[in-house]
Amino acid sequence: MQMSFFYLILKAFVEIVYFFVHVRIFSTLMISFEVVHFYASIGMLQKMNSI
Repeated sequence: MQMSFFYLILKAFVEIVYFFVHVRIFSTLMISFEVVHFYASIGMLQKMNSI
């Protein structure tokens, strides 16, 4: 009985950590995508201005 309770706590902890890692990776990807998009927009504006 004690072992299964410990297992449930461990499982919940692993799932929470897994979730947070995924959120961190996803947010990092989104931020880098936004930065790339931002620089691409600036580049496009500069090209249009130079023409």
